[in-house]
Amino acid sequence: MSGESHYLDAIEAEENGELDDALEHARLAVKADPEHSNAWWMIVELLSPDGKYPDIDQASKAVVACNKVIELDPSRVDAWIKGGRIMVDQLGLHEDALHWWQRCREAAPLESVPIVEQATILSDLGMYAEARDRLSSLFEDNLDIANSQLARITQLHRTLERSAEQDPKIHFKPWQKNHGGWTAIKMRANKAPVSENMLFMLTTIPFLMMEVFASRWLFGEGWWAFCLTSLLILVTVIIGMSFTRKL
Repeated sequence: MSGESHYLDAIEAEENGELDDALEHARLAVKADPEHSNAWWMIVELLSPDGKYPDIDQASKAVVACNKVIELDPSRVDAWIKGGRIMVDQLGLHEDALHWWQRCREAAPLESVPIVEQATILSDLGMYAEARDRLSSLFEDNLDIANSQLARITQLHRTLERSAEQDPKIHFKPWQKNHGGWTAIKMRANKAPVSENMLFMLTTIPFLMMEVFASRWLFGEGWWAFCLTSLLILVTVIIGMSFTRKL
């Protein structure tokens, strides 16, 4: 059978929910035709479907298949994105992912995605100045940025600006076993989180007590005073609940 025939069988098996058979047919397709990019991409999608977490073996094979796709068609930004994110999210290969995105920049110099991804990885590694400079190149090179991404990129750039100006010693570096940040984590590890009710009592109840005691002086006595006091308490409770939810 030809590679295309195996590929069509893979599509049919996938539509019928027979994912193992679909993967087998897709592999037979690329074995018969190593340049069948759609079959390689199907292997990627079957090994690492969106919304699911593949094991290390599946993730590694998915990256290999992604690499095959971009070797055949370097303009496949979806394959670049998929491979780069598998490297970081599933395999923890941050340095390899940086090189991956650099290759993407060379293959698609007008794309903004690889620069954003590189800046994000550098930020995760605590290299805030480098991440800031990398992200700045988006604006310096006048690359096209989708309106939906502009606000996110601008906010990320501001965050990196602030982080780059801080003393690097205060940044948590989890790969350093003796970093001071681990001490803070260990101290909090056995402590239960503060409940929302407790936060509400600590932040809002004191104001409610003050309002109750001051209501006679503020509003006097009578029905209208009672209504105004009740309204003030209700507003304070609503604000307090909204505030504690954000903590």
